[in-house]
Formats: sequence, C-alpha cells, structure tokens
Amino acid sequence: LDAFEDGGVGWASLIYRLSTPMGEVALRLTAVLALEFGAWKVVQWHASVPTPNVHTFGIELTTTIDDLLEAVAEDAEAQDTLARAEGTMTLVFTDVVDSTPIAEKMGDQAWVSLMKEHESDIRQITSRHGGAVVKMIGDGSMLAFESARAAIRASLDLESAAADLAFEIRIGIHAGEVVRTDNDLLGTTVNKAARVASVATGGQVLISSLVAELAGRMEGVVVGAPETVALKGLSGVHTVMNVSRTTSTAGA
Repeated sequence: LDAFEDGGVGWASLIYRLSTPMGEVALRLTAVLALEFGAWKVVQWHASVPTPNVHTFGIELTTTIDDLLEAVAEDAEAQDTLARAEGTMTLVFTDVVDSTPIAEKMGDQAWVSLMKEHESDIRQITSRHGGAVVKMIGDGSMLAFESARAAIRASLDLESAAADLAFEIRIGIHAGEVVRTDNDLLGTTVNKAARVASVATGGQVLISSLVAELAGRMEGVVVGAPETVALKGLSGVHTVMNVSRTTSTAGA
C-alpha cells in the first residue's frame, strides 16, 4: 500500500490479486481520505483493472511527470502569446486535404495515431516560430503570430512536415485586427484567413495581399504572381499569392 498525506487530506493506492472461479485477476484500488478527529476516513475509493492505456485506447497517453511538465510549459507559452493578441495579428489556418478517404483507407486507429503526430508537429513548429496554437479544428488548426514573416516561415515548415507524413495540407494566412475572447480570436480577420485557406490546394500556402506587404522580401522565400479570387461570405474580390521556398533552400 502506498499512501500520502497533506494536512487533513490523504491518498492511497494498492494493486492486489483477486481469486475467482476463472482464475486470478489483478485489481487496482485508489482511495481519497479525510482526517477526522485523529482518524482517517475514506471519502471515495475506486477499483479498476490496471490495463496499459495502449491496450485500451490503442495509443499511449501522457503518463510521466516530464510529459506533463512539457505540456504545461507549452500551454503556458501559448496562453502568454494569446494574452498579447491585441491589435494586428497574423493568423494561419491549416487543413488536411482529402482527410476522409485517407482515414477510411488507413483505418481509425492508424488515422488517430497519424493525426496525433501531425498535431505534435503543429505545436512544436508554431512554438519554434514564436506563435501560439489558438485551437485545433478537427484535422486542422488556427494559429496566431505577431509577425507576418514568422507566420510564413512556420507555414512552410508545416507543409514540409505534413509531406513527410505522406499527406498534404492547405494553408491560408491573413493579417489584421482581432478580437480576443477567453482563449479564442474572433473578427473579420479570422474569417478571411479561414477563407483564404479554403481556396488553397493541397501542398499550397496562400497569403493575402496584406500579408505580402507586411512580410516584404524574405530570403529563401518566393512569392508567386497575384491571383484574384472570390472568398465565400466576403464581398468583392480578393488578391492572394502562393508562397514557397526557393530551390536552393528547399528541404532546409
């Protein structure tokens, strides 16, 4: 029995074996206790079969202190970036192309594992470029950056990472004023960034004309010819451009 206490609260855990007509079964008992008049009283206990997470869910779950600390640090860094999300921000929307047929071909378990790896890439690359993951949207994401150049570099890295996982993503980038509410960003800028992503094709990173102006010339990045497109839900026509790496820096 392992037991711990902190003031008037205690925790205990025990793994034991129960003999049944079908043989022995391993069980795990966990308990929460409260100290009353010098005696520990059980407030709640729970019995379960100590089966590894991978056997139950098909994937490993966070189980170590190091993993938890890393997750907390990443979340704190993202929230700090979002807390400064006032005024002009550059927003990035990503989306996996043909996700439904790919998932059907791979099977649910393999697809979930692949998307977990993709999400990890999104979080690491976004953090590396000083951005924040605002939210994951199905197999896509909404990201926020204080710099248009950082948003473009991160997007090109995300496109390469997806290609390494053998699927394509489309990415749209737009900049402007945002409205922050809790842990989300709202406003016309958000809508336009999402619409820019919707007209991108697989493996393409599209930027709005405003993002192109903000970024200017970037070493190792090629901005394609302007294209005029209609964006669903937004009036008029809009100018977008494809961005890619120069041949000399491809794969860097």
